[in-house]
Amino acid sequence: MPDVRPFLLLLEDDPDDAALIRARIGRDLPTYTVQHVADEEAFRAALQRHPFDLVLADYNLPGYDGFQALQAVQALQPLTPLIIISGYLGEETAVAAMRQGASDLVSKDRLDRLAAAIEQATREARLRRAKAEAQGALERSNARLQRANRDLARLAFHSTHELQEPLRNARLFAQLLQDRLGPDADESLQVCLTHILQSTASMRDVVDGMFAYLDLRGRPPQPTAVDLGELVIALLAARQAVLAPFPKAVTYDALPTVWVDRAQWSVLLGELLDNAIKFCGDAPPRLAIRTTADEDGCWQLTVEDHGTGFPPKAEAMLDLFTRQPQHRGLPGCGVGLALCQAIAENHQGRITLMSSSGGGAIVTVTWPQDIAPSGTEVPGTASHRFS
Repeated sequence: MPDVRPFLLLLEDDPDDAALIRARIGRDLPTYTVQHVADEEAFRAALQRHPFDLVLADYNLPGYDGFQALQAVQALQPLTPLIIISGYLGEETAVAAMRQGASDLVSKDRLDRLAAAIEQATREARLRRAKAEAQGALERSNARLQRANRDLARLAFHSTHELQEPLRNARLFAQLLQDRLGPDADESLQVCLTHILQSTASMRDVVDGMFAYLDLRGRPPQPTAVDLGELVIALLAARQAVLAPFPKAVTYDALPTVWVDRAQWSVLLGELLDNAIKFCGDAPPRLAIRTTADEDGCWQLTVEDHGTGFPPKAEAMLDLFTRQPQHRGLPGCGVGLALCQAIAENHQGRITLMSSSGGGAIVTVTWPQDIAPSGTEVPGTASHRFS
């Protein structure tokens, strides 16, 4: 096995004191190796040449003192502890030395406590080195992970962008061919063309969803005061054609004005509304929107519907491209809830999913109220109802 004997550096100009200290260490700490130097030049050269487990330095040397020795160690071997040894050291000087980073102070008249001081200092130094090494390894690992994530994000973003043009061309030429052949074309050919158009439409939804997801992941929010009631009214108005047969489909009470990114929150609420409408099952769509402020200083926005609900492991539905088996025949590609999750995380929040006891889905978005810029007063609430 390699030699792991602790290696000490002793700075002492008096040869008798140096011999006494080395003898004490040899008797009390026989596994320790000591290198002795007598002046600044040799001291700095030794620090530059070898790593040491600990440094012992006399406080008073000709033209050099313990404070200067401490500064040299901190500059050349910052994780190596230093113990000052002196014939006499005043209280103020001792306090100053400890404040500047000395591990301990030992009087030459009390060398009986030198071994304990050395062992404690080297033990603490080993812990600091291990912590520093672990921290360094963690930082390097995090840096590699961040680079890998950036590379993957760039690859996904550019791949998604590049897929849009060939998809458009495939769909365009299939449509042109279908129009050119007309209704009298061979039935099997019509089936093939229809399948191509449906497949390219599905792939386009996947590409568009992935493009939107990557864009949201890379875009920090720009919070402004957003009246959730007015935002919901605008979103419902855009879906009036679908909701017109169901005038009481959506209800909500007082909705607050909150600090969020309006564009991102439009996407989040729009996706939750669309899911509630799309997955209502055989019954007419019914959903309720409500907000509360919890005791932790967060807003909670809940959208509850009476549709098909979530599977037992509901949180898996927040993963990209995850769909329930019974929804395979419905429009969509499993991106909507992942988009909502990304938006919630952009606002330092989270999403929870659960099925209600009477059937249906409950989606709760929680995010901090104090996301507003520092010093900005958060507005009050407004009350609306859609009918």
